[in-house]
Amino acid sequence: MDDKKDRAAVLSGEQKIVSVKLTQCKEGFAFIERASTETRLFSSMDKAEKWLHDNGFVYKHFDFLKEGVEVWGHKTNQSWSFVEVEIDTYDVDSDETYTPDDPGVAPWIQAAREEAREAVEEERLIKLVRENGYPIEQAARMLRKSVEECESMLKEIDLRLQREKEDTNDKH
Repeated sequence: MDDKKDRAAVLSGEQKIVSVKLTQCKEGFAFIERASTETRLFSSMDKAEKWLHDNGFVYKHFDFLKEGVEVWGHKTNQSWSFVEVEIDTYDVDSDETYTPDDPGVAPWIQAAREEAREAVEEERLIKLVRENGYPIEQAARMLRKSVEECESMLKEIDLRLQREKEDTNDKH
């Protein structure tokens, strides 16, 4: 367990629950795969550690890990077949407020907004330069873009309009 504060709280008898998650990992076709998972719950860290010891688990350095790393694992662990052990502590009857992650904007909505923004910018650029005769430098300043970006946008617009015109002529 990495969090010494939580471990101390559990050992001191505060209202905590200890979760021991065991994940069997085995060599698969191209990489190590998770074969199965089970979770055990304990009322104290002592009971969790006793259960681990009684069931053949040890806290030590395994040869297939980086030097100096010690973890809980089964005494039969090998690099091609091993049990990952995750120990967590949780408050019992926690009164902490739940704060969900903001899911943000859906990718398809964001893409539609970007497409609409680009269409508006193109329309404004055409009105400024082609309909009202503004120099491209002034239009670029007004749109907060570089002259090169505006020139590129105008070329793309012209190419798109030309393709649309050709497609219309091909249909007739």
